[in-house]
Amino acid sequence: MLGEGIVVAILKGLGGTWSDLRDLMIGHNAASLLAVNRIGNLEYNTLAARELPRADELPDVWIATLVLLLYCALFIAISFAVFQRRDIRG
Repeated sequence: MLGEGIVVAILKGLGGTWSDLRDLMIGHNAASLLAVNRIGNLEYNTLAARELPRADELPDVWIATLVLLLYCALFIAISFAVFQRRDIRG
């Protein structure tokens, strides 16, 4: 979360299409899901050490879900590939 916060701040500072790349980050999409799942007018929880993004800055909840599912599929594929390369008999 710390590394992603630094990268998002740098991308936002660069502006232009670079600032649009934050929509592909895990934390930005997770914040969208957290904001939708809050109860009442209370602030939602976040692990980031920065102010909470406004609702209009967050991606659509379905796009956020799709991005997070793609990250999960990528991490599962990497984990499976590493697991297959391990020599368990040794």
